[in-house]
Amino acid sequence: MGTALALVLVALLHSGLGEWLLLRPLHQHDVFRGHPLGRNFAQRTHHFAWHLTSLAWVALAALAWSGGRGTVVAGLLCLASGLVAAFASRGQHLAWPVFLFGAFAAAMAEAPPNLSLRQGVGGGIAVIAFGLGALHVYWALGGRFGLAAAVPEHEGRPRFRPGPVLTFGVALALFGLSALAWSLVPGVAVVPSVVQPALPYLGAAAALVFLLRTVGDLRDVGVLKRRRGTRFSTWDDRLYSPLSFGLGLGLLLLVL
Repeated sequence: MGTALALVLVALLHSGLGEWLLLRPLHQHDVFRGHPLGRNFAQRTHHFAWHLTSLAWVALAALAWSGGRGTVVAGLLCLASGLVAAFASRGQHLAWPVFLFGAFAAAMAEAPPNLSLRQGVGGGIAVIAFGLGALHVYWALGGRFGLAAAVPEHEGRPRFRPGPVLTFGVALALFGLSALAWSLVPGVAVVPSVVQPALPYLGAAAALVFLLRTVGDLRDVGVLKRRRGTRFSTWDDRLYSPLSFGLGLGLLLLVL
């Protein structure tokens, strides 16, 4: 089901955003003037060929919905498409996280994760979150290494300067995420028993936060950010957004 939904979402975004952000601006600039096939015919061909791709993804979604080999084929295509989109766009295209989510959903459907996989994912998230929390403590205490690349910039200056209280708060949240990830592994208990019934909901909420962070705020962070060419945006494409996406998927695996 997750793979089918991811493919339908890709189709809708491809046709909707593609028409708005790519096809219409290109045609307004009259890029097909003097085309051997004629301007009008070339533009119409560009339109229907673009949207036929969306229809093909919808058909693939129906195949994935049927289960069995259809899900496997759709999952493999999602995996290949996500990797190509990520590397070809250098992380700047929204399609790669949606495609990779579809591949993840296919893997979940065909091969439910065993305990050792959940232990590895939970341990990995716990270590990463704890390390990020320690880095924020270092910054809160006055450390500067890596801080310049961790804050969005505008016209060569940081958009904001996080104070020590806010930075310590982020560190505590990351330490809490580390404990949460370990606690979502069956047989591991690092939080009080009274909190354990809420762990799946906390894990799902944390996963949603990281997946939304991957998409971004349409301005400074995430795949859809508009401000580029800065040190922060470069690191966001190469590390921060992919890491957020990985943490979100890992938490989903632990919850599901």
